[in-house]
Amino acid sequence: MNDDAVRRFAELRDQGTAEEEIARELGVDPDVVTALVKADAAQVLAHKIAAGEEPMYPAPAPEQRVFDTRSGSSAVPLAVLVVVLLGTIVYALVR
Repeated sequence: MNDDAVRRFAELRDQGTAEEEIARELGVDPDVVTALVKADAAQVLAHKIAAGEEPMYPAPAPEQRVFDTRSGSSAVPLAVLVVVLLGTIVYALVR
C-alpha cells in the first residue's frame, strides 16, 4: 500500500468505518485490513506498556496461578549452614 492508501485507512479507521467497507474503498483483501487493524492495536498497546500505562505482564487468571507446594521452608538450609559452621569452629578449636 502506498502512503496515500495508508493515510486513507487511518482516516476511515478513526471514523469507525467497518473493516469490509475499508477494504472495499481501498481495493484490498479484507484480511489485509484485519491485519492492519490488529497491528495498529498492538502498536497502541506497546506504546502504553512503554509509557507505563499498562503492565508488561498482566496478572494471571485464577486458574493459571502457580502455588508453591514444596515441603519445608527457607529456614532449613539456614539452620544446616549454622550447624556446619558451628561444627567447623568447634573442630578447629579442639584440634
